Amino acid sequence: MQSFATQNGLSLKSGAPTLNVTLRSLRTAENIWHRSGYDARIVLMSRLRAASGKACWEEPVEGNATNYGYSGSVENYQITLNRALDAAMLHMVASPGFKDSLCHCAG
Repeated sequence: MQSFATQNGLSLKSGAPTLNVTLRSLRTAENIWHRSGYDARIVLMSRLRAASGKACWEEPVEGNATNYGYSGSVENYQITLNRALDAAMLHMVASPGFKDSLCHCAG
């Protein structure tokens, strides 16, 4: 998550707001026909706090992903879950409330 945030222009600085992310829900499913279809849904609670601890923003974000491949593949589960996490992070950084709070979160 930290490298994703850095790639999207967020950086770590002393005294800057802190982003806390909590996993609220995780669901995976595998449908087997000839090969397997994988689905994943992840829900995160994202909280932005000023250095003082004051809450600036809080919002649940979710991401969904699908994948297709060999049945019972750990790698396919990992890929699908990573895509769902990336989608949730994209929803977070695209949120107008997050962007606004990030710019105005102080004290």
